[in-house]
Amino acid sequence: MAPKVAANADPRAGGVLIKPYRRVKRTNDEISPDFLAILALLLGILGSMSKNKLAAWGAVFVSASSFVNIRRGEVDYMQLVCSYSFSALSLIACYLARRLKSTAEREADTSIFG
Repeated sequence: MAPKVAANADPRAGGVLIKPYRRVKRTNDEISPDFLAILALLLGILGSMSKNKLAAWGAVFVSASSFVNIRRGEVDYMQLVCSYSFSALSLIACYLARRLKSTAEREADTSIFG
């Protein structure tokens, strides 16, 4: 049963001071790792090494998701830059390498000595 309170009495504690919440500042060593950024980095490396388009696009989407879900006070900029650069590098490696290969094959077919 609920305790009985008089009709005109205020059930809240009137004399208690409420302190506002203050976030504890952390250094870069104390910040928890961003697992989406690490996954984007790994997918970017996999996409650039194996020329896998699915892994390259996955790295782009996971790095974008990592950027969207960042907490303002807990940002490791170096990790973000690495994951974005590897995802972009994997896309470049997938698409540009194939284009250069096809251009080289066309030039070999039209050469005089081939």
